[in-house]
Amino acid sequence: MHTTKSQQRWKEANPEKVKEYARNTRQNNPERSRAHARVAYALKMGKLVRPSECEDCGRYDGWNGQSVSKIEAHHLDYSKPLDVAWVCRSCHDEEPKNITRNAV
Repeated sequence: MHTTKSQQRWKEANPEKVKEYARNTRQNNPERSRAHARVAYALKMGKLVRPSECEDCGRYDGWNGQSVSKIEAHHLDYSKPLDVAWVCRSCHDEEPKNITRNAV
């Protein structure tokens, strides 16, 4: 889901509520939080490389005439934190349950 201007203004006006929501999300979904952190660290260390193309629809990252979506890591199984499908924001938002892992 993309953040609207009104949502962004609310977040800026309510930083404590945003922090509380994030803290609750991490506490309620520890495996998910660990998986996201592992991907972020692997990207930072160069162990994972974010591709420039969506595995689901083939759109490209950044503006090049096809898409302005950012390519994101989608976990099919949080117990396998580095096994991700790389999809654009649109595909990730629309039907994440239909995303399948392409052979890499």
